[in-house]
Amino acid sequence: QLMGNKVLSATVMTPNATAIRVYSHCGAKGGLSVLLINLSNRSVEATLAGLGPGLNQTEYQLEQSSVAVLSDYKGLLGSNVQLNGRVLSLTDTGEVPELKGIESEVSGVVSLPKLSVSFVHLTGDALHMCR
Repeated sequence: QLMGNKVLSATVMTPNATAIRVYSHCGAKGGLSVLLINLSNRSVEATLAGLGPGLNQTEYQLEQSSVAVLSDYKGLLGSNVQLNGRVLSLTDTGEVPELKGIESEVSGVVSLPKLSVSFVHLTGDALHMCR
């Protein structure tokens, strides 16, 4: 669980801002979590405002599986989803696999594929609003 109970004001800057939804919460286990939803049929880069240096981020990007990955491609009506480019599927025992994010230093810019959902979890001493 990334999103905590404390809700924060969130701002995203992108040329197609009306197609982007952004929600920000203090993380359930510390840090700051931002949820970005791209409702557009185009990929966009979103700039997260007010982030200072010295932060680390872990990104979890969910998007529809592409025809190149699955032969039964059904777009948004399909039952398959990718996490950071890898198809999610249950383990051999029927359990949800470990959900691993991509860790990096914060650049303040998040690339959002078309029709996608991204969680960005930020950690670092500069996150005074979530202490």
